[in-house]
Amino acid sequence: MPDSLRQARLLAAKGKEVAMAKKPKKPKKPKKPEKPEKPKVTNPPKRDKPPKNHGASWTPEEVEIIRQMVKANISGPDIGEKLGRTEDSVYAKAALENILLRRRRRERPSERLK
Repeated sequence: MPDSLRQARLLAAKGKEVAMAKKPKKPKKPKKPEKPEKPKVTNPPKRDKPPKNHGASWTPEEVEIIRQMVKANISGPDIGEKLGRTEDSVYAKAALENILLRRRRRERPSERLK
């Protein structure tokens, strides 16, 4: 025990008041900067009704139509529209059947000017 603390206790026991040094306050932590608001995620627009073949199993004829349309260089959304399927389902089925149907990259405005 430090001497000053021991002396303070002895004086306090005798009934004398002693001004004790207070513990130094801990410095306050700096506040974290406020995080910017996250942009709201926009969901794709809801369809009025699902496509005509929604939830139906794929037939071999439909898979063959996908193969023929890919060879004719027809886009995924157009294939989906013809088959009554969503664009995503056409891409998924093409991937499962090892048919190379890539999503087309959007043309950048700078590329249009060239």
